[in-house]
Amino acid sequence: VAIGWTLIGYCSTFLIGGFNDRPLARDNAAYAFLVYQLSDAALLAAIAFGPSSDAAVANPELAAAGLLVASALKSSQFPFSGLFLRSMEGASPNSALGYAALSAHIPVVLLAQTMPMWFEFEWARAALAAVGIATAVQATLIANVRADRKGSIASSTAATVGAIFVVLAAGYDEAALLLALGHSCFRMNQIFRSPSAIQDSRAWQADLGSEATGPERVLKAAWKAGWAFNRINSDFFRLPDQFYAVDLKRPLNFYNAKGTQLAVTALFVGAVSAFHLPQVPTQNIPAFF
Repeated sequence: VAIGWTLIGYCSTFLIGGFNDRPLARDNAAYAFLVYQLSDAALLAAIAFGPSSDAAVANPELAAAGLLVASALKSSQFPFSGLFLRSMEGASPNSALGYAALSAHIPVVLLAQTMPMWFEFEWARAALAAVGIATAVQATLIANVRADRKGSIASSTAATVGAIFVVLAAGYDEAALLLALGHSCFRMNQIFRSPSAIQDSRAWQADLGSEATGPERVLKAAWKAGWAFNRINSDFFRLPDQFYAVDLKRPLNFYNAKGTQLAVTALFVGAVSAFHLPQVPTQNIPAFF
């Protein structure tokens, strides 16, 4: 579980920074990598202090907290509800598979499968429900004021996953898994069609008329709240200013690309070979002494 959880974070980071000639894509990829590393650390803490660990170090409450933190961070929940917004820098197919399906809903599967580890604690259920409600409210308001199609879908995805977390906190794990399956298919279709949003809008206007397909009016108070939450995500939950002073396109003096490639290749080949070494029975080895 931990290996797959980490690999999803690494793959997502590289996909977000695919167009690394754009500074914003590089910055958002680094931000996503930081959040994913925090999520990995929380999951490792849950494993280390879980029921499968030694009885002397087992701590069920700490393991439950690790599961909740890991799931909330991976699925762009409050207060890091801007993670999916920053993850939309990649191509639309990558965004659909990575953030409408895998990264958004794997935490739901994890929490549903590990309910015996956290559901018995009342504070864990309350915390999960509170985070889900806060994300649903905040991300819904942001989705209604976003001007870009993919950004609006990203916020809507985080909001719906927050609502699914509330269902999980109520104890309906099978219903949560069913909702997660339907929601992932729905959001994947939306992101796949997001590049043709203008063409679809014009086709709907031609068939139904502009009055039936016009934008809905958002309340002024809701618009201001959504804009304020959007600015909080972009202005407060961001990388330190020192990071932006680093020119990532300039080659590092202490970095050798060929040497690093050889070392990493040798490491992977050695790790794979270690599992396939032939086992020689000890009784067949001749004794020289």
